[in-house]
Amino acid sequence: MIENNFVSTLSYNEPLPGLYSNIWSFTTLPEEEKEKGSSKIKMFFDGIYGKVRLTKDGTSYFDTLNSNQINKFFNNLTQELADAVAVTSKRIITNYRFVIDTNIESSSKQYLLSIKIDKPQSASDRETKLITKDLDIMIRNMDITVLASGSSSKYLEPIYGYVTIPRWYENSDNICQLILTVIFILILTILCIISIHYDAKIEVKVMQIVVLGKLFFT
Repeated sequence: MIENNFVSTLSYNEPLPGLYSNIWSFTTLPEEEKEKGSSKIKMFFDGIYGKVRLTKDGTSYFDTLNSNQINKFFNNLTQELADAVAVTSKRIITNYRFVIDTNIESSSKQYLLSIKIDKPQSASDRETKLITKDLDIMIRNMDITVLASGSSSKYLEPIYGYVTIPRWYENSDNICQLILTVIFILILTILCIISIHYDAKIEVKVMQIVVLGKLFFT
């Protein structure tokens, strides 16, 4: 609580009311809204590919499913993940791909499932990177979230979370390769132009020699 007249305006040196109930009103924007204002253009090109990992029990259960049941498992999983982070089902999708995680030092296998967070469809939609962060937190703490009771999400490995797959332009090696490729194409283009120009000059000289030869012998 701050008493009246404790603060004065800078311009007119007039005393201001103190901080009492219903006297001052403060409005703050969530961090999400602040970031939206600074990256409205970028957000529409912002889709993130990632992966989740099944537990050992989840992998064993997954192996018992046929192709139709696997598709249903993926569909249920994406819907449960979308519900958990409060976005539409169109924002969290999958290509139904799965592979064995070869980084595990264990005799038993565990599957990695492909999950993509799609780009926003309108300016009011949440940014992809914020959904990515929330999804990772939800999975890592799934014991106290709705994911623990999902028909498919309950088989996710909490310690793995949601791991994003770097996009090509986020890899420095890919950027270097792109720059070298562009430079190589530019050099080839310049050499071709020089070659064409040089050949044209030679052709003109040959024509001049031929014409002079005809004039000389006639």
